[in-house]
Amino acid sequence: MRSKKVMVVVLCALLLFSVLAITDVSLGQQKALADEATFYSTTADGQLWGSHADYGTAHDTAFSMIDGDYLSIGQTNVSGSYRIYRSAVFFDTSSLPDDVYILAATLSLVGYSDDSDTDFDITVVNGSSLTPPLALSDYGLLRSQTISGGAFNTSGFMTAYFDIQLNADGIGWISKTGMTKLGLRSSRDINANADFPNARESLSVLSSQFVDGEAYSPKLVVTYYIPPTSVPTMSQWGMIGMGIVLAAALAWSVRKRLAVSIDKS
Repeated sequence: MRSKKVMVVVLCALLLFSVLAITDVSLGQQKALADEATFYSTTADGQLWGSHADYGTAHDTAFSMIDGDYLSIGQTNVSGSYRIYRSAVFFDTSSLPDDVYILAATLSLVGYSDDSDTDFDITVVNGSSLTPPLALSDYGLLRSQTISGGAFNTSGFMTAYFDIQLNADGIGWISKTGMTKLGLRSSRDINANADFPNARESLSVLSSQFVDGEAYSPKLVVTYYIPPTSVPTMSQWGMIGMGIVLAAALAWSVRKRLAVSIDKS
């Protein structure tokens, strides 16, 4: 009788081990499916700016568009003339699998020059309404975007890559089927802060057109997770089979024990 109890305990332990092993294999598969992809901006990236002696007019009305080696963000007031700079970067992220969960994303920019007398936040805003290449009308479209998808304070500016971690809003703007479009604005532009007499609050970062290749281009690094398929792997099938065998053995042992008990009675 004692040996039968020991066998039941052993079978239960083996069955529990089988279940835990299957769970462990599944978790291991999930971890292995986490991946990272890097995207570089297209040559459609560019900057827009408004200029006028009246701040409200400069803030609301585009004056010019520049498609060149650098992208400016911020605002200035020099010799009684306000200038406000807004930029946009575009990434072809259509290669992302449609069923992925994006865990994190980082926008990285290479600093070119910093003319700021006052620090501000480079703020990522939603650029999904933009149609590359940029047009003057996009200046107003960017003005209407005030929700921050991630920010970087210019006190940490450097002439090398610096990172802007996207928050949940910014991650939500990443397209899995086409172009991811991100605007770049000054936090003080977003707040329509005109109180900077004879001061500069702007800086520039390099665009994808600075040099050929990807050495200095704006880049978007996306960390994502692909859910495991519902079909078990071969190792999982093996573990499942072991569990079935152990369960059957346990059931047979219990049934036999019951039969013996009935006979004795």
